[in-house]
Amino acid sequence: LDGGKSVPVPPGEEDTVKGLLDGEIERQARLKQSLSMNPETSRWIEEDNLFRNYKLLQFFDTLALYFNMRHYSEHTEETFVHVPKTVDLDVDITIKPGGDRHYSITPFPFQGDKLEVSCNGRYFEAVTLGTAPEDLSAMLYDLPTESQTFVFLN
Repeated sequence: LDGGKSVPVPPGEEDTVKGLLDGEIERQARLKQSLSMNPETSRWIEEDNLFRNYKLLQFFDTLALYFNMRHYSEHTEETFVHVPKTVDLDVDITIKPGGDRHYSITPFPFQGDKLEVSCNGRYFEAVTLGTAPEDLSAMLYDLPTESQTFVFLN
């Protein structure tokens, strides 16, 4: 816990957080050991493959935030950098809203020329300390769930 963390640890919680992080490191070591024993999965834990998958996870996580943090009417062109095309080659991927929840993506990272993605969620306005309800969780769960479909085009 001596740096490198992006989320501050509340005073008095250092031991709890350290225990969680140490447990995760041990879990990953056990998983790597298990995967290394199988010829079909041993390549998965090679450092270049792990790093490529880490960057893919970052891309899809950020792409999900793009769609789920703002209403589709607020989407603008966005470029995602360092997206792995192969283990050795990264590309920048640009997404451009085209109207009617259609988006062009260049270069297109999916098989085919079109991909429809649906997700469920709830719309809500940002709350501040002055406007926060007494039970924020209940407020969020009481909101209606809506489904959205986005179309990605090559």
